[in-house]
Amino acid sequence: MTDATGFSPFRNLFSGLMRAPLRFPVPLGCAAAWAGITIAREHGIGDLTWGIVEPWQVFLIGGLFLSLAATLYGEGRGWGRPGSLGLAAAALALAGLVVYLQDSPDAWESPGFYLLTPGGILLMIVAPFLRRGADDRALWAFNLESGLSILFGGIVAVGLGLGITAVLGGLETLFDLNIHGDYYTDAWVICMSLVWPWQTLAGIPGQCDEPADKAPPRWTEYVASWLLIPLALVYLVLLYGFAAKSLAIWELPRGTVGWLVGGFAAFGLAVWSAAWPFRETGNRLARLYSRFFHFALVVPVVLLAVGVGVRIAEYGITEKRYALILLTLWLGGIALYGILARPARLAVAPAAFAAMLIAGAAGPWGATSVSIRSQLGQLESILAEAGILVDGKVNRSEGLADPNELRRISSIVRYLGRGSRRDDLHAWLEDAGAKPAGGESYEALLALMGLDYVEEWEDQGYFSYSVSEPVTVDISRFEIAHKVYFGGKGSYDVGTDGGRRYRIVRDGGILSVADAGRPEDAVSFDLGALAERLRPVELDYNDPQSTEAMTLRAGGTGLHAQLHIQSINGRRNGPGSNEVNYGTGLLLIGRAE
Repeated sequence: MTDATGFSPFRNLFSGLMRAPLRFPVPLGCAAAWAGITIAREHGIGDLTWGIVEPWQVFLIGGLFLSLAATLYGEGRGWGRPGSLGLAAAALALAGLVVYLQDSPDAWESPGFYLLTPGGILLMIVAPFLRRGADDRALWAFNLESGLSILFGGIVAVGLGLGITAVLGGLETLFDLNIHGDYYTDAWVICMSLVWPWQTLAGIPGQCDEPADKAPPRWTEYVASWLLIPLALVYLVLLYGFAAKSLAIWELPRGTVGWLVGGFAAFGLAVWSAAWPFRETGNRLARLYSRFFHFALVVPVVLLAVGVGVRIAEYGITEKRYALILLTLWLGGIALYGILARPARLAVAPAAFAAMLIAGAAGPWGATSVSIRSQLGQLESILAEAGILVDGKVNRSEGLADPNELRRISSIVRYLGRGSRRDDLHAWLEDAGAKPAGGESYEALLALMGLDYVEEWEDQGYFSYSVSEPVTVDISRFEIAHKVYFGGKGSYDVGTDGGRRYRIVRDGGILSVADAGRPEDAVSFDLGALAERLRPVELDYNDPQSTEAMTLRAGGTGLHAQLHIQSINGRRNGPGSNEVNYGTGLLLIGRAE
């Protein structure tokens, strides 16, 4: 498969590019579709919004890796092209089903992305070797060459992107052309989402069984023994130091720290896999690391497990904590497997984690379903302790939640009030005798329990709102479209090509616009009042109705203006009093007819 350096001979590159679409039609089709739908959205083709495009992007990314794993599995089993193609199509359908079942308002924050896609990548690593009698040396060599193909594909894609950018810039400079910036973006989208995968797939080995006596390239031993292993040992020292600190002050890992502990441990396992060929023939450090790594993994795993358990006992399970549970279970299982099974198989760790991630992406025991049940349980427990839930029924005249409990209840209702989760919340409220009518705001849902809603930032006295920019804006009635920043104090002028100038004044929560030549022609926007109106409103970043809710219009004698606010934040000083700290938006200014 490779020459003495471990790289594919360059004479095979062109033939590999020609074979890749025939060998991997489904993964390459996903890459091409991803590029196409992204470019279509950038150019405003059709009625595409990011709310429509992003779930498709997530589906195509997950589908690419799952269908690639399926194709490689078929090849490893010796299936013909029809069998591999059929399995790849089934894997693509599975990715589509998983993404379709998601109810997260942000597709990139859903388990359909952060569980399914890593699961597909890990499955791809071992897919050709999920069969009896597969050789770990062949698995290692296959992934070495595939990794080099990924690296080379990235270099080709970046080089081509830079070249196209230089050509377009040269055309603009030399021939006084005005090439729209979207064409630069299109070039990079095509290079990174189509050229890179295509070049990478062209270099994936076609034969999955290396000769058993073939030695790894010398440079791989140097990288593993003198770079990766020392780095992994530093991480292990940090983990043990953190474990000692946690025991000394009895502070368990939580939040970001928990992910760091899990991430460092997973990195150490990846290094163990990279150093696998040198477990007996490498230097002393490589041999010791390979022999004792799984034993060293026990303490970080125990620390992580205790921290995750305490956090879940306090606040219940969410999708991100579900992923941390999977990581903890996987690391613990692999540590135990590595200690008891000698020698440990290379394929076990990625295959096991891939199965856990894919299974957790959807379904009744998936991340979202488990999280909904957990948060409903948390809600019941808090309301019962506060005396609001009596014998399974909400009694608004009894019980009182303290401020901390009220924030927790509001946080749970926010979580359960998004997407189809609201149906589960409504069903629970109806069973508890609250009888929701459907479509209530968070305030109304809390009112059914006799409680006041606390905003996400309200405990700190802050507010923050943001929406996507409008898909289209009618500017036919305006002379100027200007990106504006508000908050604080200051003023400046903007002008038209015809010489008319407008004065823009920022005074805290008031943004004013006046004709510089006729100061009496002026309009203003009260951003503090907008923040107050948004208090009971649920905003969805990609929802056009939310974008409209953040749009202000003003008209006066001889002047009219329109402000499309994209983000605004500040501090609440009391009922009806809101101090605006910062915000951005698109300001349209024109003369009244």
